Amino acid sequence: MTAAMADVFMTCLEIFYLLFLLGKEKGKSRMAKVILFASLAAVCAGMRNLGAPVFLKMAVPIVLVVMAGVFAYETGRIKLGFFAVVSLILSYASETAVKLVWGFFDRPVLSGLMVSKGVPVSLMIVAKALQFFLLYLIRAGIYYRTDHISRYEIFPVILSGLSFLMVLIAINTNMAYIPGAEDQMVLLAGDVGILAAFILSILFTEKYIEVKRISEEEKQKSMQLELQYQYYVRKKEDMDSVRQIYHDLENHVRALEQPERYSRISHGIQAVEDYYKTGNGFLDVIIADKMRKASNKQIRLECEIDFSQGSFVHPFDISTIFGNLLDNAVEALEKTEGEEKYIVCKAGRKRDFLIIMVVNPYDRIKEGHLKRKSYMHGFGLKNVQDSVKKYEGNYSVEKESDTFKVSILLPVPNTV
Repeated sequence: MTAAMADVFMTCLEIFYLLFLLGKEKGKSRMAKVILFASLAAVCAGMRNLGAPVFLKMAVPIVLVVMAGVFAYETGRIKLGFFAVVSLILSYASETAVKLVWGFFDRPVLSGLMVSKGVPVSLMIVAKALQFFLLYLIRAGIYYRTDHISRYEIFPVILSGLSFLMVLIAINTNMAYIPGAEDQMVLLAGDVGILAAFILSILFTEKYIEVKRISEEEKQKSMQLELQYQYYVRKKEDMDSVRQIYHDLENHVRALEQPERYSRISHGIQAVEDYYKTGNGFLDVIIADKMRKASNKQIRLECEIDFSQGSFVHPFDISTIFGNLLDNAVEALEKTEGEEKYIVCKAGRKRDFLIIMVVNPYDRIKEGHLKRKSYMHGFGLKNVQDSVKKYEGNYSVEKESDTFKVSILLPVPNTV
């Protein structure tokens, strides 16, 4: 391994670390990320070969990330700049820390091969392992709340990282004393292998925990949807039973020719049947329930629904779509102040599509608060999207000046 090769390796590693830090941000395309990686690699390599001062070596990559990063990530320039600054600061800080510690304990180094920064390659490998470990801790801290990461999930990753880091430090501390240490290339290759295993162990452990968490969330989602569905099934059965009892009493009292009792029972029947008719008995129950709950919270629920052509939609999905959309709208309006609280729910067939739309006002000032506090709000919308996908439909969300609108288009089968 020559000094030039070591420089290229370290440069690529530093850029990979930056992309790792950006890994939780939503990317636009893989090609854009590849182009950003190549551009950074070319610029950083050029800066090293030209022997540019430290200030330029730090400033130019940051400017490049801020200017070009928006083409690869759906992230603001301020956040991109923050990530670039953090990555570069940790790069220089970890290198400085390793050199100081090695100098303080006066330990020999494995190789005299230097990179352009004037640091032995063996020490640079330890520094890069330390940098990656610190980057992981910072990234976990940044996304601790948005990813709903438990400290019990971070702990195994920290243990795994610390174990490899300690092994790497121990090996580099004692390798120079091993007989035959003149075969430096083999020993450096082993160092690089340990560094690669160190990085992969953190990435693999983190991915395993993420997959496990998603699996648990899916189970929770299925249980929640099933409970919601069963609730409306029981409620419909109860309403049907009550309606049947009232009709039986009506017939019985009529046969006894008791006008006063007949009037009271007729009034009771009218109260039971006086709810919004959608053309779908199961949806009738859901709308009646949501109207009652919205009214209790001083929220006006306006409905224009003709779901007579929605027989192809399974009751479970009707419950998921309407239940979650209306619950989310009510939840959002509960947290708004000083505005008229209303929800508009429309549904009906238009040509070959069944259209569902829910509109409610929202407070832009409190929008960030709602996003942070309402994890299950986003969780419910994900459930809605899953139900829409079953019917190859389209789901969209629009935020206008002061309203939040969810629109769903479901293609109507030819058999309906």
